[in-house]
Amino acid sequence: MKYVLPYPAGNIHPRFWGWVIGTGTVSGAFTELLSASMNTNTGGLDHHSANHVEKQLILWLQEIFHFPASASGVLTSGEGQLSGIERADSLAHGEGGSGLTGGDLPWFSDYGFQLSRGFRALKAWMSLKEHGIRKYGRLTEQNILQARYLADLVEAKPELELVQPVPLNVGCFRYIGQTRERLEGDETRLDELNKEILIELQEGGIAVPSGTTVRGLYYFHLAITNHRSRREDFDLLLEEVLRIGGRLQRKAP
Repeated sequence: MKYVLPYPAGNIHPRFWGWVIGTGTVSGAFTELLSASMNTNTGGLDHHSANHVEKQLILWLQEIFHFPASASGVLTSGEGQLSGIERADSLAHGEGGSGLTGGDLPWFSDYGFQLSRGFRALKAWMSLKEHGIRKYGRLTEQNILQARYLADLVEAKPELELVQPVPLNVGCFRYIGQTRERLEGDETRLDELNKEILIELQEGGIAVPSGTTVRGLYYFHLAITNHRSRREDFDLLLEEVLRIGGRLQRKAP
Protein backbone atom coordinates (compact mmCIF):
# COMPACT_ATOMS: atom_id res chain seq x y z
CA MET A 1 0.00 0.00 0.00
CA LYS A 2 2.89 2.38 0.72
CA TYR A 3 5.57 1.50 -1.83
CA VAL A 4 3.81 -0.33 -4.70
CA LEU A 5 0.16 0.65 -5.23
CA PRO A 6 0.67 4.45 -5.29
CA TYR A 7 3.23 4.16 -8.11
CA PRO A 8 1.65 2.46 -11.14
CA ALA A 9 2.53 3.13 -14.77
CA GLY A 10 -0.56 5.33 -14.95
CA ASN A 11 -2.40 3.45 -17.66
CA ILE A 12 -5.65 3.25 -15.66
CA HIS A 13 -6.00 7.02 -16.08
CA PRO A 14 -8.46 8.30 -18.74
CA ARG A 15 -5.72 10.53 -20.21
CA PHE A 16 -3.11 7.81 -20.61
CA TRP A 17 -2.20 7.63 -24.30
CA GLY A 18 1.46 6.70 -24.09
CA TRP A 19 2.66 3.82 -26.26
CA VAL A 20 0.07 1.07 -26.88
CA ILE A 21 -0.96 -0.09 -23.43
CA GLY A 22 -4.47 -1.17 -22.48
CA THR A 23 -6.19 0.35 -19.45
CA GLY A 24 -7.51 -2.77 -17.75
CA THR A 25 -10.97 -3.76 -16.51
CA VAL A 26 -12.46 -5.03 -13.28
CA SER A 27 -13.18 -8.43 -14.82
CA GLY A 28 -9.61 -8.55 -16.12
CA ALA A 29 -8.26 -8.06 -12.61
CA PHE A 30 -10.63 -10.75 -11.32
CA THR A 31 -9.55 -13.27 -13.94
CA GLU A 32 -5.88 -12.64 -13.09
CA LEU A 33 -6.73 -13.77 -9.56
CA LEU A 34 -8.58 -16.83 -10.85
CA SER A 35 -5.84 -17.89 -13.24
CA ALA A 36 -3.15 -17.39 -10.59
CA SER A 37 -5.19 -19.47 -8.14
CA MET A 38 -5.49 -22.31 -10.65
CA ASN A 39 -1.77 -22.02 -11.47
CA THR A 40 -2.10 -24.17 -14.57
CA ASN A 41 0.48 -24.92 -17.21
CA THR A 42 -1.05 -24.53 -20.65
CA GLY A 43 2.02 -25.78 -22.43
CA GLY A 44 0.45 -29.18 -22.86
CA LEU A 45 -2.06 -31.81 -21.67
CA ASP A 46 -5.74 -31.70 -22.53
CA HIS A 47 -7.39 -32.84 -19.31
CA HIS A 48 -7.74 -29.38 -17.71
CA SER A 49 -9.90 -26.41 -18.63
CA ALA A 50 -7.15 -23.90 -19.39
CA ASN A 51 -6.17 -25.49 -22.69
CA HIS A 52 -9.79 -25.77 -23.81
CA VAL A 53 -10.41 -22.11 -22.95
CA GLU A 54 -7.40 -21.06 -25.01
CA LYS A 55 -8.49 -23.30 -27.88
CA GLN A 56 -11.96 -21.71 -27.84
CA LEU A 57 -10.49 -18.21 -27.73
CA ILE A 58 -8.32 -18.96 -30.76
CA LEU A 59 -11.40 -20.22 -32.62
CA TRP A 60 -13.20 -16.98 -31.80
CA LEU A 61 -10.26 -14.91 -33.03
CA GLN A 62 -10.14 -17.05 -36.16
CA GLU A 63 -13.77 -16.17 -36.81
CA ILE A 64 -13.43 -12.48 -35.89
CA PHE A 65 -10.50 -11.91 -38.25
CA HIS A 66 -11.87 -14.16 -41.01
CA PHE A 67 -8.96 -16.56 -40.92
CA PRO A 68 -9.40 -19.80 -42.87
CA ALA A 69 -10.74 -22.85 -41.03
CA SER A 70 -7.29 -24.43 -41.14
CA ALA A 71 -5.72 -21.54 -39.21
CA SER A 72 -4.50 -22.02 -35.67
CA GLY A 73 -2.15 -20.30 -33.28
CA VAL A 74 -1.12 -19.63 -29.71
CA LEU A 75 -1.24 -16.70 -27.31
CA THR A 76 2.21 -15.26 -26.71
CA SER A 77 3.72 -12.88 -24.19
CA GLY A 78 5.36 -10.72 -26.86
CA GLU A 79 6.60 -10.61 -30.42
CA GLY A 80 8.77 -14.69 -31.59
CA GLN A 81 12.19 -11.70 -33.99
CA LEU A 82 13.44 -14.34 -36.35
CA SER A 83 15.48 -13.63 -39.46
CA GLY A 84 13.53 -14.76 -42.51
CA ILE A 85 10.17 -15.20 -40.71
CA GLU A 86 8.54 -12.82 -43.20
CA ARG A 87 9.07 -15.43 -45.92
CA ALA A 88 7.26 -18.22 -44.03
CA ASP A 89 3.66 -19.29 -44.63
CA SER A 90 3.53 -20.71 -41.12
CA LEU A 91 5.72 -21.24 -38.09
CA ALA A 92 5.71 -24.20 -35.73
CA HIS A 93 8.05 -25.33 -32.99
CA GLY A 94 8.19 -28.87 -31.67
CA GLU A 95 9.82 -30.53 -28.69
CA GLY A 96 10.29 -34.26 -28.66
CA GLY A 97 10.74 -36.57 -25.70
CA SER A 98 8.76 -39.39 -24.15
CA GLY A 99 7.51 -37.13 -21.34
CA LEU A 100 5.95 -34.60 -23.71
CA THR A 101 3.14 -36.64 -25.24
CA GLY A 102 -0.43 -37.58 -24.46
CA GLY A 103 -3.98 -36.39 -25.05
CA ASP A 104 -5.94 -35.44 -28.14
CA LEU A 105 -5.23 -31.71 -28.25
CA PRO A 106 -1.97 -30.51 -29.79
CA TRP A 107 0.39 -29.12 -27.17
CA PHE A 108 0.47 -25.34 -27.25
CA SER A 109 4.19 -25.51 -26.57
CA ASP A 110 4.54 -26.88 -30.11
CA TYR A 111 3.34 -23.53 -31.48
CA GLY A 112 5.75 -21.34 -29.54
CA PHE A 113 8.91 -21.33 -27.47
CA GLN A 114 7.37 -21.62 -23.99
CA LEU A 115 6.98 -25.07 -22.49
CA SER A 116 5.64 -23.64 -19.23
CA ARG A 117 2.80 -21.26 -20.06
CA GLY A 118 0.40 -19.37 -17.81
CA PHE A 119 -3.38 -19.21 -18.22
CA ARG A 120 -3.41 -15.89 -20.08
CA ALA A 121 -6.37 -16.88 -22.26
CA LEU A 122 -8.84 -16.60 -19.37
CA LYS A 123 -8.76 -12.80 -19.29
CA ALA A 124 -9.56 -12.43 -22.99
CA TRP A 125 -12.11 -15.27 -22.90
CA MET A 126 -14.01 -13.78 -19.96
CA SER A 127 -13.85 -10.25 -21.38
CA LEU A 128 -15.39 -11.40 -24.65
CA LYS A 129 -18.04 -13.36 -22.75
CA GLU A 130 -18.85 -10.31 -20.63
CA HIS A 131 -18.83 -7.54 -23.25
CA GLY A 132 -19.14 -9.22 -26.63
CA ILE A 133 -17.32 -8.43 -29.84
CA ARG A 134 -19.74 -5.65 -30.86
CA LYS A 135 -18.90 -3.61 -27.77
CA TYR A 136 -15.18 -3.96 -28.46
CA GLY A 137 -15.89 -2.84 -32.00
CA ARG A 138 -17.73 0.23 -30.73
CA LEU A 139 -14.88 1.10 -28.37
CA THR A 140 -12.33 0.74 -31.15
CA GLU A 141 -14.40 3.05 -33.34
CA GLN A 142 -14.74 5.46 -30.40
CA ASN A 143 -10.95 5.69 -30.06
CA ILE A 144 -10.57 6.29 -33.79
CA LEU A 145 -13.15 9.10 -33.70
CA GLN A 146 -11.40 10.59 -30.67
CA ALA A 147 -8.12 10.63 -32.58
CA ARG A 148 -9.81 12.48 -35.43
CA TYR A 149 -11.37 14.91 -32.94
CA LEU A 150 -7.91 15.57 -31.54
CA ALA A 151 -6.56 16.19 -35.05
CA ASP A 152 -9.34 18.72 -35.71
CA LEU A 153 -8.54 20.52 -32.46
CA VAL A 154 -4.85 20.68 -33.32
CA GLU A 155 -5.45 21.98 -36.82
CA ALA A 156 -7.68 24.74 -35.41
CA LYS A 157 -4.83 26.07 -33.24
CA PRO A 158 -2.08 28.08 -35.00
CA GLU A 159 0.24 27.37 -32.06
CA LEU A 160 0.13 23.62 -32.81
CA GLU A 161 1.26 21.52 -35.75
CA LEU A 162 -0.12 18.15 -36.84
CA VAL A 163 2.51 15.94 -38.42
CA GLN A 164 0.20 14.03 -40.79
CA PRO A 165 -3.45 13.00 -41.27
CA VAL A 166 -4.98 10.76 -38.59
CA PRO A 167 -6.91 7.91 -40.25
CA LEU A 168 -6.88 5.55 -37.25
CA ASN A 169 -6.27 5.89 -33.50
CA VAL A 170 -2.74 7.35 -33.47
CA GLY A 171 -1.94 11.04 -33.78
CA CYS A 172 1.26 13.10 -33.57
CA PHE A 173 1.51 16.85 -33.04
CA ARG A 174 3.82 19.44 -31.51
CA TYR A 175 3.80 22.92 -30.05
CA ILE A 176 5.21 25.65 -32.31
CA GLY A 177 3.95 28.76 -30.47
CA GLN A 178 2.27 31.94 -31.60
CA THR A 179 5.54 33.56 -32.64
CA ARG A 180 7.04 30.80 -34.76
CA GLU A 181 9.57 33.21 -36.23
CA ARG A 182 11.43 33.25 -32.89
CA LEU A 183 12.34 29.63 -33.46
CA GLU A 184 12.52 29.63 -37.23
CA GLY A 185 15.54 27.69 -38.39
CA ASP A 186 16.26 26.42 -34.88
CA GLU A 187 14.40 23.13 -34.72
CA THR A 188 16.66 21.93 -31.92
CA ARG A 189 15.23 24.58 -29.60
CA LEU A 190 11.71 23.65 -30.66
CA ASP A 191 12.41 19.97 -29.98
CA GLU A 192 13.70 20.79 -26.50
CA LEU A 193 10.65 22.93 -25.80
CA ASN A 194 8.29 20.08 -26.69
CA LYS A 195 10.29 17.65 -24.57
CA GLU A 196 9.91 19.98 -21.60
CA ILE A 197 6.17 20.25 -22.21
CA LEU A 198 5.90 16.47 -22.30
CA ILE A 199 7.75 16.11 -18.99
CA GLU A 200 5.44 18.61 -17.30
CA LEU A 201 2.35 16.86 -18.67
CA GLN A 202 3.50 13.52 -17.33
CA GLU A 203 4.98 14.57 -14.01
CA GLY A 204 2.03 16.85 -13.27
CA GLY A 205 -0.42 13.97 -13.71
CA ILE A 206 -2.20 15.86 -16.47
CA ALA A 207 -1.84 13.34 -19.29
CA VAL A 208 0.58 10.79 -20.69
CA PRO A 209 1.42 11.07 -24.36
CA SER A 210 4.75 9.61 -25.40
CA GLY A 211 7.33 11.28 -27.61
CA THR A 212 8.51 10.31 -31.05
CA THR A 213 10.65 11.61 -33.90
CA VAL A 214 9.15 12.08 -37.36
CA ARG A 215 11.41 13.21 -40.20
CA GLY A 216 13.97 14.27 -37.63
CA LEU A 217 11.57 16.45 -35.59
CA TYR A 218 10.17 15.77 -32.12
CA TYR A 219 6.41 15.29 -31.68
CA PHE A 220 3.91 14.20 -29.05
CA HIS A 221 2.68 10.70 -29.89
CA LEU A 222 -0.79 9.61 -28.78
CA ALA A 223 -1.83 5.98 -29.16
CA ILE A 224 -5.48 6.13 -28.13
CA THR A 225 -6.42 2.66 -26.85
CA ASN A 226 -8.27 3.86 -23.75
CA HIS A 227 -11.93 3.06 -23.15
CA ARG A 228 -12.04 5.59 -20.29
CA SER A 229 -11.13 8.60 -22.46
CA ARG A 230 -13.76 11.23 -23.24
CA ARG A 231 -13.63 14.17 -25.64
CA GLU A 232 -13.19 16.63 -22.79
CA ASP A 233 -9.94 14.84 -21.95
CA PHE A 234 -8.51 15.93 -25.30
CA ASP A 235 -9.80 19.47 -24.80
CA LEU A 236 -7.93 19.57 -21.49
CA LEU A 237 -4.76 18.15 -23.03
CA LEU A 238 -4.54 20.91 -25.61
CA GLU A 239 -5.38 23.61 -23.08
CA GLU A 240 -2.47 22.42 -20.93
CA VAL A 241 -0.07 22.06 -23.87
CA LEU A 242 -0.82 25.67 -24.88
CA ARG A 243 -0.54 26.91 -21.30
CA ILE A 244 2.74 25.14 -20.54
CA GLY A 245 4.19 25.85 -23.97
CA GLY A 246 3.34 29.54 -23.77
CA ARG A 247 4.91 29.86 -20.34
CA LEU A 248 8.10 28.05 -21.36
CA GLN A 249 8.40 30.04 -24.57
CA ARG A 250 8.05 33.33 -22.72
CA LYS A 251 10.84 32.27 -20.39
CA ALA A 252 13.13 31.33 -23.27
CA PRO A 253 15.94 33.83 -24.02
